[in-house]
Amino acid sequence: MHGKIAWYLVALFFSACPHSVPDCADEQTVTTALEIAKKKLIKESSQDVVKQESLKQVDMRTTDMDKKLGKYTCAADLEVTDPAGSKRLPIQYTSELADGGKRFYVTVYGL
Repeated sequence: MHGKIAWYLVALFFSACPHSVPDCADEQTVTTALEIAKKKLIKESSQDVVKQESLKQVDMRTTDMDKKLGKYTCAADLEVTDPAGSKRLPIQYTSELADGGKRFYVTVYGL
């Protein structure tokens, strides 16, 4: 989970509003980023460990917005809570249009 090398995974989803990219705090964006983070944590540890953890994205912020490309660059803290306590991990993610605005990608970095 720790390390200097940025990790990333891309998820492709249908957007509810064609030609409009969901912003950093949009429910679709946050839900997708959390799913990606959970898959990464399962890959690094085990599904049993992750089942005991609660993941929540907090302190979301937009660090850049490119209207021409239809892309938001975001930062947040991933709050991981388990029986031993909680900790926060900084993550970065993007939400961007694909396929002429019919879909969007969420990419997560930093896990």
